[in-house]
Amino acid sequence: MDVGALISQARHEARLTQLELAQRAGVSWFAISHYEKGRRLPTLGVLRAVLAAAGKQLHAELEPLDADVRRAIARVAASPVEDRPAARNWYWLHEFIAPDHRVEGVAAAQLLGAPVPVDHLDIAVADLPAACEALVGNGEMPGPRLTVRRGAWAFAAPGVRRQATDREIADAGARLRELVREQCPDDTFWMVSAQCWARVRLVPPADVERYVEVVLPAGVVRVAPLHEIESTDPRVSRALRVLRDDAGATRSG
Repeated sequence: MDVGALISQARHEARLTQLELAQRAGVSWFAISHYEKGRRLPTLGVLRAVLAAAGKQLHAELEPLDADVRRAIARVAASPVEDRPAARNWYWLHEFIAPDHRVEGVAAAQLLGAPVPVDHLDIAVADLPAACEALVGNGEMPGPRLTVRRGAWAFAAPGVRRQATDREIADAGARLRELVREQCPDDTFWMVSAQCWARVRLVPPADVERYVEVVLPAGVVRVAPLHEIESTDPRVSRALRVLRDDAGATRSG
């Protein structure tokens, strides 16, 4: 367990808010927040004080480097892939995602076994007519809500009537593509369905040609290869490094 998770666990077990723990430990709320998010590391003395404020004391033991991450990876591997939040989000949204796509970022890392939190999907979709046609719905199922940014009002995406013809769906998709060009910086927008969020980028088709497949009961998810996933979150980066190291060791063996 990393330092941030250790502090968070101690605080929750003591039923303290971050502010209450900070006041007891004589540090700022800002510091506690950053410690728990892994953005800063406390000194050993500060860590002891923070844990003591939560009624805990530090007991250290030596173990192999990254052993905690590997234990977390093993727990993820022991559970069904479809139970991961990224997989559940994909399930609710996949009806509106064109075949030429790939899941990227932290969600891709989770689908590939990284023990990381996910609250939305990042999806790159080939900028082909099928992409926007999928987003306007199929005449039986209305398309998802689309927004320029998460939490903003949905923009008026073209819809199609029930039992719409292929031509009508294609025309609505073309109108949506023009709307995205006008309103969405870098051809990036958000979609939401059943309270599941995804940040969608329309990209050149070649950008989604590299992927690995993750098989779910609802279908096959195309996911960015492990070596192409990056994150600024140090905990995510660490999990990715361990997964890559272990994958490389397996290939070498």
